Amino acid sequence: MLTKAFGGPCVDVRDPINALLVEFGAARSAEERLPKGTEIYLEITTFTGNMKKALDDRTLDANGAADPA
Repeated sequence: MLTKAFGGPCVDVRDPINALLVEFGAARSAEERLPKGTEIYLEITTFTGNMKKALDDRTLDANGAADPA
């Protein structure tokens, strides 16, 4: 589904988040962690919002009702 909906496989979502998590874990102070935590949050919320839209588009009709198909 990720490939069809977003043009890329799961690794295209997973790898950037994993890299940010490594940087977050290696941070030595709150000042270093905060920007990485913000980036992680934005990656995840953007992805989940896009996934919700793709799922809604596949399962709901134009009026927001469940598609009978």
